[in-house]
Amino acid sequence: MFNTNNMNLKDIQVNKTHVCVLRREKNQQELRVDFVELLFPYSKQLNELKRMSENRNRNVLELIDFVENSKLNVLMQSFNFCEYLSEPWQSCPNITKVKSEDYMKFIDEYNQKIKEAKDDKEIAEQFRKKQDFIKSQKNKFYEDISKHVIPYLLECIYKKLEDDKSVLAFSHRRIGWSKPEFYLNDDLTVIYKTNFGYGASSYFYTHIRYKGIDILPYSDWIRYYIANKNEIIRYTRKHLLKNEEWIKTMHFTAELYNSMILEPNTFIENWIINEVDEMVKGLEDLLNRNDSYEIIHSYFHQENDLVLVGRDLIHFKGERIAGALNFMDKLKELKSIYSNIEFYIERIMQCNLMIFPQLKNEINLIGNELGSLERELFQITPQWKNLKQEKEKYDTIKQEIIEELKNLLLDSADCNNKMYYFPEYKALPEWIFEEMKVRFNNCCPEYEEFLKKYNYVNEKYDNLKNEIQKLETLETDLKNYRDTIYKYFTDIHRSNELIA
Repeated sequence: MFNTNNMNLKDIQVNKTHVCVLRREKNQQELRVDFVELLFPYSKQLNELKRMSENRNRNVLELIDFVENSKLNVLMQSFNFCEYLSEPWQSCPNITKVKSEDYMKFIDEYNQKIKEAKDDKEIAEQFRKKQDFIKSQKNKFYEDISKHVIPYLLECIYKKLEDDKSVLAFSHRRIGWSKPEFYLNDDLTVIYKTNFGYGASSYFYTHIRYKGIDILPYSDWIRYYIANKNEIIRYTRKHLLKNEEWIKTMHFTAELYNSMILEPNTFIENWIINEVDEMVKGLEDLLNRNDSYEIIHSYFHQENDLVLVGRDLIHFKGERIAGALNFMDKLKELKSIYSNIEFYIERIMQCNLMIFPQLKNEINLIGNELGSLERELFQITPQWKNLKQEKEKYDTIKQEIIEELKNLLLDSADCNNKMYYFPEYKALPEWIFEEMKVRFNNCCPEYEEFLKKYNYVNEKYDNLKNEIQKLETLETDLKNYRDTIYKYFTDIHRSNELIA
C-alpha cells in the first residue's frame, strides 16, 4: 500500500522532493511505501543569496564571501549524486571559487577598454560587456550553489534513514555501482542493483533473496563500452532509468513481503514457485537458442539492441544454466512445504546435462585457437622487440633535439612561447615542436618508412595479445561452468549421465 502522508502522488518527485522508503511501524507486521520529504533548512540564506545575485551592484566575490560565512558553506563540497540516471559522465564536484585576483584582472581589463573607447557608442558597448561578465559570474555561482541543494539533502537523509529502525529500504541516486542490501526479516532480503550515470552501461534491477535462494529468473548482458568488458547480471525485476521507478520497486517489494506475512500458506506457490517456474522456462528457452539470443537491453536504451551469437551466446548460456546449480540445495529445502519442487530441480539438471557437452566442445576449440595465436605471437615477438628498441632510439633523438631547442628558448626573448599540448611531449611551445620535426626529418629521413613498418607490426602484436587475453578469460569462465556441472553431478552420483 502507499502512504503519502495526505500528499498527492503528483506532488512527489522521488529523490528530488521526497525519498521513497519501505517502512514498518513499531508493532506492525506489514510494510508500506512511504515518502520522506526533503526540506532544506537554509532556504532563508539561499533566498538571500539569490537576491544578492540579482542586485546589479553586487559582484560574485561578495556572493562567495556570503556563502563561506553562512550555513550555505556546506553546499560547496562534492557529493555522490547522479543528476541524469541514464547519461554518462555524471558528477557533482566541489564548487570552484573565482579567485579575487583573477576576477579583478578581468574587471580592470574591461575598465581599460572603456577608458580607451573612441565614442559614446563604444563606451556603451564595453560597459555592457562588463556588466554581462559581472552578471554571468554571479548567476553561475548561484546556480552552482542551488544545484547542490538536492545532493546535500540526499546525503543527509541517507544517514538519517540508515539509523531509522522503521525504515527497511530507501531510494537513492548515487553514481556508479551500488548494491544496497536490505534485510526485511530472517527470510527475505532485497538488493537494489544500480549503475546510474554510465550511459549505455547504466542499469536498475531488483534482486530478491528468500531463505538464501536468489530468486533471479532473468539475466542481462551488460556491455561496458569504454573498458571493453561484459558482465552478466541476474535479477528479479528490471526498471526504467527513472527516479519514479523507485515507487514501483518499493511497491513490488512491499507486496511480496506482505504476502509472505499475511498469506504464508499460499506465498511459496504464488510468489516463489512462480518465479522459479519462470526462471526454468527461461533456461529451457535459452538452451534451445543455438543461432542467436536477443537481450532485452533496449529496456534501458532503446537504441542499443543486443543480440548474442557464437561464443557470447555459449558464455551466456553457461553462466545462467550452470549458475542455477548454486541454489539447488536451497530449492530442495522447499520440498517440505512444496512437494513438487523436484519437478523444477530435475528440469534444471536436464538443462545442465545438455549444456555440458557444448561447453566442453567450445573449450577445446578455444584451446586450439589459443595455441595457434600463441605460436603466431611467438613468431612476431622478436621482430616487435627489435622494432620497439629502434623506435626508442629515434624517440631519444627527438628528445635531444627538443632539449637543445629549449636551451635556445632560454636565450631568446623573441620566440613565440605560446604553449601547446602534444601527447608524446606534453606541453611545448609550438615553434619547438615544429622545428624539432624539421631537424629530425633532416637527421633521419628514413624514419617515415620505418614508422609505417613499426606501426604495422606493433598493431599486429597488440591485437594478438588482446585476442589471447580475451580468449583466456573466456576459457577460464567456460571451464568454471563445466567444472561446476561436473562437480554437482559427481556429488549426487550422476556423473555417468554427463555426455563427454
